Amino acid sequence: MANTLHFERLYLGVDGGASNTTVVILNEKGESLFEQTYHRGANYQSLGLTQAIENLEESVRSAAESLELHPLAFDRSVFGLAGCNFESDRKILDEALRKSSLGAVLGGGFEIVNDSRVALRAGTKDGVGVVLIAGTGSNCYGRNSNGETVQSGGVDYILSDEGGGYDIGLRSLKAVAHTLDGRAEDTELVNAVFAELGVDSLETLYHKVYREYQSKSQIASLAKLTVEVATKGDMVARDILNHSVNELLSMVDAVLQKMDWRDSQVPVVAVGSVIGQKNYVRQRFEMELRRIAPKAKVIKPSISSGMGAALLALEGE
Repeated sequence: MANTLHFERLYLGVDGGASNTTVVILNEKGESLFEQTYHRGANYQSLGLTQAIENLEESVRSAAESLELHPLAFDRSVFGLAGCNFESDRKILDEALRKSSLGAVLGGGFEIVNDSRVALRAGTKDGVGVVLIAGTGSNCYGRNSNGETVQSGGVDYILSDEGGGYDIGLRSLKAVAHTLDGRAEDTELVNAVFAELGVDSLETLYHKVYREYQSKSQIASLAKLTVEVATKGDMVARDILNHSVNELLSMVDAVLQKMDWRDSQVPVVAVGSVIGQKNYVRQRFEMELRRIAPKAKVIKPSISSGMGAALLALEGE
């Protein structure tokens, strides 16, 4: 395989989120030679620049080793990275990548964009429409046929990330604490969180969270419990998820209004662990979206955002 690949033009696509990084390698025909998701994030805002670059290096290196690419060289690459929100972020990441071990293998040129850009390409052939990312964090991005773009949210967990997994997980932990100290009604979230974290009281929950469960990805992982409990009819869990839906809808509506798309048949690409599956959040979101944009169509991409990045590299955008 290695000898054959040496004669092919190679295109690299990387989708780096808060918790996972997907690497895709295409040949010049657009055929997928490699695709894999690694459980390491690439958001330099939360991980720090050094760790984020190291995670990218390790992910791409693992992909290259799997294909036995020695030496490795890509004709073009696109990195869709969470945390790359402004031009200043792009410049910081661009310089860091050029100085990293990846700099030598990106000789054909590379581009760094926000992860929402590659997610939109994953859901649309022309890269036109709206994409809503709701995973660990949240972000909404729109791009029209003229290449004009708008964004709502997506500036990390202090200034935004409403409706994402971290927001849901944190609200769920607080709901459990409020129930345990008598400030709120009973909720099955208590049993679910206790079982997940291996605790049995407010005291042990307190120590577990503050000593071992502080990262964004850890707290965001609790969102799945909230969805499970809400599906069984728990009103506290449903209130948390309804709040999430409202926040996500608000971001989408902001983009729709800026693009004057409320009355258009615009695709809304929904990706991420919170919104990407047919669950309580997705069903409520689709129902509420019809109220403000009845012609909009929610789309689940048939390919990964990593593949979207690789296609952008191949297409030379």
